[in-house]
Amino acid sequence: MSVLRAEIDGQPATVEQLLTTTTVNYGHFTGMTAVDGRVRGLDLHLARLGAATSALFGTTLDLDRVRALLRQALSGLSGPVSARINVFPAALTWDGLGAPIEPRVLVLIRPAPEPVTTPLRTRTARYSRDAPEFKHVGTFGLFQQQRLARLDGYQDVVFLDERGRLSEGSIWNLGLFDGEHVVWPAAAVLPGIAYQLLRRGLAELGVPELDRPVEPAQLPGFRAAFFTNAPTGARALSSIDEVEFAVDAELMDLLRRAYELAPWDEV
Repeated sequence: MSVLRAEIDGQPATVEQLLTTTTVNYGHFTGMTAVDGRVRGLDLHLARLGAATSALFGTTLDLDRVRALLRQALSGLSGPVSARINVFPAALTWDGLGAPIEPRVLVLIRPAPEPVTTPLRTRTARYSRDAPEFKHVGTFGLFQQQRLARLDGYQDVVFLDERGRLSEGSIWNLGLFDGEHVVWPAAAVLPGIAYQLLRRGLAELGVPELDRPVEPAQLPGFRAAFFTNAPTGARALSSIDEVEFAVDAELMDLLRRAYELAPWDEV
């Protein structure tokens, strides 16, 4: 995918600066779709970056500055684009790991991918991400598990936690529908921005929801399954392992309406 803009702290990124992002596997990020300088859930994206910088770097991130850097990178671009904000160390040495880390901000703008709506075939795999509460750059395990699933004839993977319960997908949150409630598997997962916006919308529409542990043996009791992430909003799953799900058009329309209740915030 081509890059429209790559800026570090407001300046065009140089190869030397980008070396840190490729050779030091420590940092965090958030990703979003922007349309004409507007973003859904901007408050959640900024809050995610601020909390992760505090926890992982021991420093405070100036969120007004981050917003200004994003605004600058999006300026003059029309239509939908994919924006990613990486927070990475200005410098990091083995001896300096115990000290506060000075953050740098990379804003990467790329063309938005074409939306895909076809249902997804998935399988389960026993896997738990490191520090799942953070959207960090340690993505090796996620991509490896997705690759293994594809090599086995599936399109993606649903993770099982250490107790064998469903948790999340490779780069998305998992939702289930029992005919009355939207059920979110209770587990240690990354609360995605789309997931949070969808839950806001479902609450506004008065749709009943449940957070509870879900084991694979319970999957046949659900009428539908779906996933949610920023590029997609909500997309149906056609199967998890051998359990097949029919696409519930009424549910998918409800999820779409709930997600689209989130306003587009001016950056």
